[in-house]
Amino acid sequence: MKKSILFLSVAAAMAMPAQAVELYNDGVNQITLGGHLTAQLSNVDWYQGVDVDTQLRPNSPRINFGFNRDLGNGYALDAKIETGYNMMTSGNSFSTRLGYMGVSHEDYGRLSFGKEWSTYYDAAWWTDMPVVFSSDQLGIYTGDTDGGDSGMGRADKAIQYRKGFSLGDFGNLNLGLQWQGENGALDQRIGGSLIYQIGEFKLGTSYVGGDINGEYKIYGNTVVDSTKHDAELTSWQVSAAYGQWGKDLYLAASYQQGTNTEAGMRFTGDSIGMEFLAAYGFETNTTAFVSYRQLESDGKVEMAYTDDERPGFADNGDGEWNESFVSFGVHQNLTSNTLLFAEYNISTGDDRDGDNQYAVGFRFFL
Repeated sequence: MKKSILFLSVAAAMAMPAQAVELYNDGVNQITLGGHLTAQLSNVDWYQGVDVDTQLRPNSPRINFGFNRDLGNGYALDAKIETGYNMMTSGNSFSTRLGYMGVSHEDYGRLSFGKEWSTYYDAAWWTDMPVVFSSDQLGIYTGDTDGGDSGMGRADKAIQYRKGFSLGDFGNLNLGLQWQGENGALDQRIGGSLIYQIGEFKLGTSYVGGDINGEYKIYGNTVVDSTKHDAELTSWQVSAAYGQWGKDLYLAASYQQGTNTEAGMRFTGDSIGMEFLAAYGFETNTTAFVSYRQLESDGKVEMAYTDDERPGFADNGDGEWNESFVSFGVHQNLTSNTLLFAEYNISTGDDRDGDNQYAVGFRFFL
């Protein structure tokens, strides 16, 4: 059982390292509880570069249950249910973040089904380390969503396959494949990732894409019309990272090219995004970081938004888009599952050039 559980933890955890409490383990079946709660004082609600009144905010609280089962003969089953919930106000209380099942074999890899972090995210999360100001310029959360329809974030109704290969003294190679069926105007989408790691260094690339047929709508609004705009939703990115977050030097960089990945949020058309992150983790359990993030249109935008339609997201009238941010902050781990954080965000681009933003808070991991 120990070997199977270890294999599952490596194969299934394709995002930031998560903490969990073991609730049950009989040697064959294991149940864990995870998630976190956050109290954050900030003048940012959700959108970087769009400042709001200073308030106490929850910053995406969630709770999850993980299930593992040893099936024998090297096979193991894993599943997870994760729910986001309304922590500080009344109203709608719960929303599905993750829900999937997977079967793994130590030699044959892992096949999974459901709503799961995408293979695109496998190599795109390395700059997604700060609590508040991070990873908004790589198309992950396409169209102001969780990236479920596009398959770039928490992919909806996805079938995924992942397999790791040992190269001996030359490191490791990890492969990911993903498929989603038709969904409204979105045709079938395919995606994949390839990651090479040796020692503290890793290099990865990922892709997701498919055609658009008719009018692609988000929240009831048409954001791409295949008769007027490029009839595809695609993104490709390459990333590199060195080190481990919170332990000495950590460096990460990502570069992305997309088509219609910003539709419904910033503009319709082609985009180029990039993110850079440098951090240092001290022996006092303190991590300091600085990051730079940029997103621009690749040529003229096909459709933009007025300030009334998307407050803080209207372009400056030149027909192109260019936003950039410099962020810095400090995280202090009081214990292994208790975090204090302070982060500051400076707008430096031509668009979304609002007031600077800040956030200070406390996060408790379950």
